[in-house]
Amino acid sequence: MADLVAQAEDGRGRWRRPLQRGTSVLLGRQQCQWSVPWDSQISRRHAELHWNGDILRVTRLPSARNAIFYKGQAVEDCELTAGQHFVIGRTTFTLTVSQVDATLQLPDPTREQLFSRQKLAEVRFRDAERRLAIVTELPAMIQDVATDQELFIRVLNVVFGGISQAASAAVVAVVGGGASRSSTINADRGSDVRVLHWDRRLNQDANFQPSQRLIMSAVQKQQTVLHVWEGGGNQIALTQMDQAHDWAFVTPLPPVGNQTLVLYVSGALQSQHHSDSPDTVASSLQEDIKYAELVANILGSLLSLRHLQHRQASLRSFFSPVVLDALQDTTPEELFRPRECEVSILFCDLRGFSAASQRMAHDLMQLLQRVSEALGVTTSHIMRQRGVVGDFHGDATMGFWGWPLPQADRVRRACQAAIDIHREFREMSADPENPLHGFQLGLGIASGTAVAGQIGTQDQVKVTAFGPVVNLAARLETMNRQLGTSILMEQETATALQRELEIDHQPVPFRIRGLGKVLPAGLLQPIEVCEVLPEFPTSPLTDDDLRVFAAGLAHFQSGQWELAYDQLHRVPAADRAKDLLTMMITQHNRQAPYNWDGIIRLQQK
Repeated sequence: MADLVAQAEDGRGRWRRPLQRGTSVLLGRQQCQWSVPWDSQISRRHAELHWNGDILRVTRLPSARNAIFYKGQAVEDCELTAGQHFVIGRTTFTLTVSQVDATLQLPDPTREQLFSRQKLAEVRFRDAERRLAIVTELPAMIQDVATDQELFIRVLNVVFGGISQAASAAVVAVVGGGASRSSTINADRGSDVRVLHWDRRLNQDANFQPSQRLIMSAVQKQQTVLHVWEGGGNQIALTQMDQAHDWAFVTPLPPVGNQTLVLYVSGALQSQHHSDSPDTVASSLQEDIKYAELVANILGSLLSLRHLQHRQASLRSFFSPVVLDALQDTTPEELFRPRECEVSILFCDLRGFSAASQRMAHDLMQLLQRVSEALGVTTSHIMRQRGVVGDFHGDATMGFWGWPLPQADRVRRACQAAIDIHREFREMSADPENPLHGFQLGLGIASGTAVAGQIGTQDQVKVTAFGPVVNLAARLETMNRQLGTSILMEQETATALQRELEIDHQPVPFRIRGLGKVLPAGLLQPIEVCEVLPEFPTSPLTDDDLRVFAAGLAHFQSGQWELAYDQLHRVPAADRAKDLLTMMITQHNRQAPYNWDGIIRLQQK
């Protein structure tokens, strides 16, 4: 395994990064894959590095201000083999080759000691200000970290900065059987110990072989464990730098995801301490172990936060923000458990899809793109209004409000989403260059009691809402075609909206008008239907036009069709909703049937 190690002249900046065979990376102070932020003599983009598996080729970029020094000479490019280095500014870059492998072959430790948190709490730092100053810099150090690997690089710098006796350090993951908290952990069975990142204070090509036995002991006990090895010529030294005394300790991090992470620190005693007993060694390391515990807890918290952010990012494609927010306060099992609640349903259907399917049978990918574009419009506005995308029905979308938590303004949010969807869709449909040109959209809104949550069979489930109110919203959507409208709701929802608006005292960018009682085909009870309209001039109808229509509708319902006809003809021709009424009046020679009950009966779905 080949690594490039960057080391600042003053020791305040350092990293070790693995090289990948056949790949190139950019090196610079910033805006590069590998950044060296501590050295102002390195340009933002300074050099390109290419590793072919044997040789590292370094090429100075035209934008670099300062030279690259190799073997004491300023060069435009150079080729390095293991153990060689180049210099830019005040930073030395060394190519090292070493093997990294957790091993069971180390001798039994002379001493194993556990350090409980209670015991470490009693330890006092003799150089507390220096160590705490290093730790408090950690949040700023990791502020712009994009990957876990970069986070580990910076954390190990903090370890070396605070533990002067540390010769090597690593972040190690235990996956599988070894990650269990079970007391039956066996390092030989069912575990995978992986070194995620490691570094050595001195640049040497010696292999790094952490003790797997020590790692597994710390994971099993969930405490920091120290091993001390007392040397002998026939024993394997842990750090390969000392043959008399070697030590290593492992500090577990708080659990993150499905793996257990540990901080591994090892070192060799200075020559004058070789005669110290293992007890003395353990005592001398107490402050370092307490410092490592502090770093491990901070690292664990940072990784947990990153894990949560990644989890939310991955779930964002499946769940609305309102669901993700609710998941922070409860378990998925409790949140998704089906339960009755008061909801408002928005059903959106793409009109013209069936005809387009026939015309575009030869180009299904383009058809899919158009449908995806339409679904993207509907889902984005549903989620923007804190709704839940409950289901897709081919070219239709169902969204709902009032779950997983009650929403006092659920009807208003559903109406706002419908208005925004209709506006954006109308603009896209009017553009000849847009994939949605020529399509139309119908929307239906209904409110009532539904069962919401995780619904389905043992084999397949989805998060949605179920009940008659969902069917009603879908039926209202289909009625738009016959009534000449785009957004319909039933009276119960309109009444609930009025209550919400009275409480909020907030202006709203839409209007509601009644369209009368309608009996759809196949239903036994009529529905009192209302239309949701945007404000003038987005809608061509003024408030006066709506008042004229309301007067004409009242005459129509009461059977005074001559008066209704005159009123409705005063409404602008752009209003399609009046057409059904005027057509019925004309067909009956402006005379209401003798058994007229004010209900509009639709003959088709």
